[in-house]
Amino acid sequence: MAVASAKLIKSSSKKKSDIDDKKSITSVKKGDSFVSFDDSSVLDAKEQANFREQTDTKKIICFDTETTGLDSSSDEILQFGAVDENGETLMNVYIRPTRHDRWVNAMYINGITPQMVSDAPLIESVSEEIAQLFDQAEVIIGYNVEFDLAFLKKAGIKISNKEIHDVMVEAAPIIGKYNAGGSYSYPSLEKTAACYEYKFKAHDALEDAKATLYCYYKVKNKEAPSVDPETVVIKKRRYFTEHTSQTTALVELTELISDVISDNELSESEVLMLKSWMIEHDDLSGNYPYDRIYQTIEKALEDGVLENEEKNEMFSLFNRYISPLEGSNIDASRVSFDGMNVVLTGDFSYGPRNEVEKRIQELGGTIKNGVSGKVQYVIVGDLGSPDWSYGQYGGKVKKL
Repeated sequence: MAVASAKLIKSSSKKKSDIDDKKSITSVKKGDSFVSFDDSSVLDAKEQANFREQTDTKKIICFDTETTGLDSSSDEILQFGAVDENGETLMNVYIRPTRHDRWVNAMYINGITPQMVSDAPLIESVSEEIAQLFDQAEVIIGYNVEFDLAFLKKAGIKISNKEIHDVMVEAAPIIGKYNAGGSYSYPSLEKTAACYEYKFKAHDALEDAKATLYCYYKVKNKEAPSVDPETVVIKKRRYFTEHTSQTTALVELTELISDVISDNELSESEVLMLKSWMIEHDDLSGNYPYDRIYQTIEKALEDGVLENEEKNEMFSLFNRYISPLEGSNIDASRVSFDGMNVVLTGDFSYGPRNEVEKRIQELGGTIKNGVSGKVQYVIVGDLGSPDWSYGQYGGKVKKL
C-alpha cells in the first residue's frame, strides 16, 4: 500500500513556526503499519510498555480528525491522525479541501491555515489507505467519535461491524459534572487528559488520537483521576493565523479611513489619496466595503468639484464603516418582533444565546441562521465576539 504525496518531517520541534511546513502525509509504511518519521509523534519506550501491559488481544485503532467546521454535510476534513493499541502512529495526513478556501473559525482552534494544506493530497487520494486501517481493526476508539465518523462517511469511508468506544461518553461519569436530571456532562478531551495528568498539543489530529488512547485505558480500568476534575480549568486556546493579501489590504483600508476621519474633517486631497489607493488595490473589488466606498468617491469627483454635501455623505459612510455599531442602536422597547425574522450575532450581556433566542421567540419572532432579504432584524450582541473578521465585525453585519 503506497503513501501518496509523502512529505517527511524530520524535525521533532513543536514550535508554531514549524507548523506551516507540514503540508502532507507525515508517516511512511513499515511492515504492516504506518510509522511516523517525526520522533516527537511516537510515545517513548516506557509509555509504550505501559500501553502494552493494559491492552487486550483485540486490534485497536484510535483516531481523530480536524475539520473546516462542525457540519459534516458541508464541511471537510483537514487532517486525519491514527494510532494503534500501543500508541504508535499508523497515519498522520493533512488533507486539502475542495469546497473551502478558508475556515476562519476552525482555523482559530486547530491552527491549520489554507497554506498548510495547499499541497496536501485530496481525500480521494488517501481514503483507501484510511479505509484499510479501519478494515484491519477490531476496535475503534475516538473522542466524540460520532462527529469524526460522520465526516469519514461523508468522504466515502464507511465503517461497519466494529466495536466502537467513545471515550467522551465513557469518561463522563468519572470526569463530567453530575446534572440534576441524573446524567453527566461530557468533558472535553483536554479536561479528561488533564485529570489524568497527560500533556499534549490539543487540536492536532495525531496528538488528540494519542491523548484519547491514553484516556481510554485510564477510563477502561476505572482509574480515579489524578487531579480533581473540579479544580481543572481549561482555557480557550487561540492561534495566530496568517491573513490573506486581501484581508491585509482591507485592514490597511480600515486604518487609512480611520486616519482620514480622525480630525472630523475630510479634505479634497484626502479623498484623492483614497481614490488613488483604491485604484492600486482594485483586486478588492467585490469585497465589502471596497465597492461602496469607491463608487461614492467616483460619484463625488465626477464633476471635478467636491461639494460640502458630498463630503458630509462620504464622511458619514466612512464613519459607519469604522464604527459599524455606533448610531445603529435602537430602543428595543419600541421594536415589535411579531412575525419578524431575526438573526443574532456576537455575545450578549443579557445572557447565553439560547436565552436571547427564547425571549425573541416569546415575542413572536423567528430566529434565522443567516442574513437574507427575508430577514427584518440583525441583532448584534453588545459584548461582540473575538471571532469577528478584521477586528471590526462579523460576516452577518457585513451583509447588512
